[in-house]
Amino acid sequence: MGNSTSWSCVLPAPISVSAMFTNRRGKNMKGRMISPAYLNWRREAEYSLLLSRPLPQFKGPVAAFLTFQEPTRPNDLDNKAKGILDLLVKHQIIQDDSNRFLRSLYLSWDKAVTGAHVLVKALP
Repeated sequence: MGNSTSWSCVLPAPISVSAMFTNRRGKNMKGRMISPAYLNWRREAEYSLLLSRPLPQFKGPVAAFLTFQEPTRPNDLDNKAKGILDLLVKHQIIQDDSNRFLRSLYLSWDKAVTGAHVLVKALP
């Protein structure tokens, strides 16, 4: 499906980028590691992708539209995108989330959305 013009799916509500990684604990352990919360979200999101098969493989530039469930308390909108974009790259739906391939990123809240709605469109 390398010639898809658009594709969409619904994913579980992503965790904030600040909760994706945690500091290693213990003697001689330095650095960061993936948090249990991020691992759980990624498993749920990958299951949702399985339900959306076949998955496209966009070759070239894309625009991504991410719409998130409106939170009940203050949240940073931009902190929600990282996990989803990394998931799209990991599963080769988009080639990369660098400026070479991800040319536009639109983020929004919506009370009618449950979780996160993802729409990817191929660009000329």
